[in-house]
Amino acid sequence: MKHLVLLMLVGGLAACYRQPTSLTPDGGERPPVTCSGWTKIASSTAGSYSRIWGSSADNVYILFILFKHGTSAGGSKILRYDGTSVSTQRSSKYAPTAIWGSGPGDVYVSSGYGSVLRYDGKVWIEVKVPDGIQSIWGKGPGDVFFVGSQIVRYDGSSLHSSFHATEVGFTGITGVGPHDIFAVGNTPSYYPKMGYVYRYSSTTGWTKSTEVKWLKFNAVWAASPTSVFALGHSENGRVYHFDGSSWTSQSLPLDRKEKSFLSVIWGSSGQRVFAGGLYTLLSYNGRSWSMLAQPPGTYHHNIRGLWGTGATLFVAADEWNGASTLWRATCTP
Repeated sequence: MKHLVLLMLVGGLAACYRQPTSLTPDGGERPPVTCSGWTKIASSTAGSYSRIWGSSADNVYILFILFKHGTSAGGSKILRYDGTSVSTQRSSKYAPTAIWGSGPGDVYVSSGYGSVLRYDGKVWIEVKVPDGIQSIWGKGPGDVFFVGSQIVRYDGSSLHSSFHATEVGFTGITGVGPHDIFAVGNTPSYYPKMGYVYRYSSTTGWTKSTEVKWLKFNAVWAASPTSVFALGHSENGRVYHFDGSSWTSQSLPLDRKEKSFLSVIWGSSGQRVFAGGLYTLLSYNGRSWSMLAQPPGTYHHNIRGLWGTGATLFVAADEWNGASTLWRATCTP
């Protein structure tokens, strides 16, 4: 009898400390997003695979930063993965900062030094832009936004100033159509640090959506006008979610002893979102974030790029052994 009581007490305590589960609208449990079948596409010790964008799983562009004396001063390459192998499309003496495209014949790469390279399906064409472009997003070939010290709009042939916020440097931009575009940015590094999210609509233009003290926003991604994710860091990684009316800080399963600065985010829907950065690779199932199991035998020091299509996820990661690796995996649900 004593043993039975003890077992009942232990079971009760275990239930009290059980991890919370995510529920579907009908009350059922929603499993975490998991990835398997990790395949190493490429690996190098000469530099770092960085930002990723593609139009399909067999047409993926990857930015590769070459090392020189331990820095990124060695130039860069624009690589392309065709589903089988990786090839060099173009080389540059500068380190690119962003890549985005509306389709296989409309791809943009920012060098960060006053120019954006545009690929029209045949050749790369240089477009002059303000210095310091950090992120690119567009609604189509004739309507593309470049953000950095300001937000500029490209109509396919010329640039137009869109928005400038005093003492705010922009680091990310995303959108879900002509009426809902979001850009994140920060004040300069002096005291006090502030992170901002601005929202654009065709009726009101750019307006401040939220601001957070002691936070640096690094990237933003939107699944819909009522599901937007802005990520960055203060003492540790942070993700803020917009539900269409307000922003809230989301709980993250991070090790507080390690500074998990989040820098990249991508998703295929509001129920399948991925975020990464220093020491961290996370997945979101529409209700909660969880740590994403990494490829067997590896430990990512820094996640530099995320992109996917459907159930396929591509990850660019620096490893602890000094190599940089490009991975491909299949994710469910």
